[in-house]
Amino acid sequence: MFVQPNSPADRAGLQQGDVLVDFNGQPVGTIDELHKHLACQEIDVQ
Repeated sequence: MFVQPNSPADRAGLQQGDVLVDFNGQPVGTIDELHKHLACQEIDVQ
């Protein structure tokens, strides 16, 4: 994964090469599953 500098992911400590296995306690096996979880959440961007 690529982490955009100064993005919420960067501020959360994600690094290039990290693998997401869950999102808010829900398993993520594919990028489509991650997109589904993200679409159902309100993302706090400051």
